[in-house]
Amino acid sequence: MLENQALEMSSNESTVVRHRRLSSYMQIAKPRISSMVLFTVWAGSVASGWAANHWEWLHAMIGTLLVAASGSAVNQYLERYSDYFMKRTSQRPLPGGKLSAPEVVAFAGVSLGVGVAYLLANVHPVATGICMATWVLYAYVYTLSKPLTVWNTFIGAFPGAMPVLVGAAAYDGQIGPLSWVLFLILFWWQFPHFMAIAWKYRQDYREGGLKMITVTDGTGRSAGWVAVAVSGVIIPTSLGALPWLANPVPYVFVALVLGGMYFWYSWKFLVDRTDRTARSLLLASLVYLPLQMIALLICM
Repeated sequence: MLENQALEMSSNESTVVRHRRLSSYMQIAKPRISSMVLFTVWAGSVASGWAANHWEWLHAMIGTLLVAASGSAVNQYLERYSDYFMKRTSQRPLPGGKLSAPEVVAFAGVSLGVGVAYLLANVHPVATGICMATWVLYAYVYTLSKPLTVWNTFIGAFPGAMPVLVGAAAYDGQIGPLSWVLFLILFWWQFPHFMAIAWKYRQDYREGGLKMITVTDGTGRSAGWVAVAVSGVIIPTSLGALPWLANPVPYVFVALVLGGMYFWYSWKFLVDRTDRTARSLLLASLVYLPLQMIALLICM
């Protein structure tokens, strides 16, 4: 009986260990970012006008998800030392000791290889090329720029918006005007969003040695002005879709309301640079993006 109990305890411990390792690999893949990537790939394909009659958008989502998981793994591998000194990231799988560096590198290599092979087999080569460029820009150029230059947010905004183009080009390699508008909306949206995050975690970034704008300018004034300026730019950018919309009137109303809201919370953050206003701006950014993109797609 004691031997049976010991075997059962050992089996239970093995199950717990497997679950923890699976959870760690999920963390490495950054599922929240991946879900946003999937949404933007889908939105780009819908805006291109062919998604209702073809299935390449689904293949683009699957392949891009794998490539994005690889990019996230490389990002965390390269940042494992700075993550160790940041309270927000110190318990990630690598600095927390839940996974080893070789395991993360192997995960990145396998997911990248499978993802690229899947894309090559199922979508247009242009879409595969854009996806690979996104991986390089995010995993290496953006990640390595963070401790070097305050321009890292600008650099990171390109791979952050490029999944829209992957979806748009998945069927025939063509990127229509509405997909470019979505790309620009997503590109500009990231700046106020990340200014709020950079302010909220400014001490973490300082301790991790990352040159965020809230570290080089501890007053937050520069971050506030960036948020205000870009949230102002995003309004006329969103209205650039009007010539290609079948229902422009409701879209104008929604775009102005959402853009005005985003600008207002950016202005409040500039005037009163506190954790409270940063949280409000962050929440506003999370409301703005999906509603703005859905409004554009509905009014096509």
